[in-house]
Amino acid sequence: DVWCSWKSEEQRGKVSTKVAAFNSIWNNTEPNVQIVEFPDLKQEILDRYKHALIFDYASISKYEESNDPFIDNSKYCYAVQIPQDVVLHQYQVYAIDEWVKHGYRGIFDMATGTGKTYTGLGAVARLCESVNNKLAVVVV
Repeated sequence: DVWCSWKSEEQRGKVSTKVAAFNSIWNNTEPNVQIVEFPDLKQEILDRYKHALIFDYASISKYEESNDPFIDNSKYCYAVQIPQDVVLHQYQVYAIDEWVKHGYRGIFDMATGTGKTYTGLGAVARLCESVNNKLAVVVV
């Protein structure tokens, strides 16, 4: 929303409502919203999801090795892949290369419309390949 407090009384009221909502969240007084300090957020996410089985590689492996004629292994893909019709731009490949050089750590700081989603997918695919497809990914 964009409102100009100097244009009308109605817009001034809407601006005041937005400011009050922001301040309520910022001051941790908004009902149903919990503020978590950024350094604690990583641990919060890990604690929330660490007990859930995300990917059971052992059960998938038995299907990969199965000789069951009713299981079509050709239709299953157990690796992260970029869609075949997507070709990464050179700057995206360079960004992924730099990310790999830095131990698979870093932030893709890219402008709107430059393909952060595909760059991220390419990075995950590269990491997946480097760990023999034994990787679970949570996108938050």
